[in-house]
Amino acid sequence: STLISSIGGFIYSFPLQDDPETMFQFFAEDGHHLNAKGHSVVAKGLREILMQISVMTIDGTSMSDHGDLSPSGTWGKGDQCHSWFETGVSPLEHNGGQLKMFVKPDKYAHEISLGSGESSIKFENKSKWPMPLYLIHMVWKENVYPKAKVTILSYDSNEVSGARGGVEVQFDKRESIILNPIHPREGMRVWHVSYLSQVGYAQPGRNVVSFECVEKTERPLRITGLAMCGACEEMEVVRI
Repeated sequence: STLISSIGGFIYSFPLQDDPETMFQFFAEDGHHLNAKGHSVVAKGLREILMQISVMTIDGTSMSDHGDLSPSGTWGKGDQCHSWFETGVSPLEHNGGQLKMFVKPDKYAHEISLGSGESSIKFENKSKWPMPLYLIHMVWKENVYPKAKVTILSYDSNEVSGARGGVEVQFDKRESIILNPIHPREGMRVWHVSYLSQVGYAQPGRNVVSFECVEKTERPLRITGLAMCGACEEMEVVRI
C-alpha cells in the first residue's frame, strides 16, 4: 500500500460481509467468477473512486467534471471491441461454424470443429491505422480445445469491376498463425476461462479473420469476441 500511495494510486477491495455464506450471492455457479450482481458492486465502487479524485483528461479538465465520467480527449489509438459472450448477439458477419450457447443460461461462442471446414468473421477497422487484433476465446487445459490456423485477410481499398459487371474483391494483406487455446500460465489451467490472444493486425477498412481447426479434441474451438486495441499496444511500449 505504501508503494501505491507513493505514486498516487488507489486500491479497490470488494466489500466483505461478516457471514461468508452471504457472499455466494455475488458469484456465478462455479464459485470463482463474479455474477452480474457482483460486477455491479465492483462498478459502483470504481465509480465512487473516480468521482472522488481528480483524473485529468487531455483537455485539462477533470473526469469528475463530466457527469457521465466520459472524458473529452482521446484514448490514444483507441479500441474497437465486439463480444457475444453473454448475449449470443453479434453485429458482425459470421460464416461457417455455429454461434450457439455452450453454458446455460448465458454463455455463447462461435464454435468451429475439425472437419467443419473454414469459418470466418468479417469486421471493419474504423481507424486510419493498423490495429492489433485480439481474439477472445475459451481456454483450459491441453486437449480440451483444438489448435487452429487463424488467418487475417485485409480487403484492398481499390475494388475493380469484375468481368461480369460485379465487384472483384482483392486482398492486399494476408497473415496466419496457429492458435493454441490453452492458458499460457500452467497454474491457471484448472480454470475454464476466456482469454485474449493477439493474432496479428487489422488493416484500416474491411477485414476477415478465418479459422480452420487442425486437430480433433474434446470440444470445438470457441470464439467469444474480437477486439482491436491500438491503445493497448501504446501502453505496452510505454511499459517496456
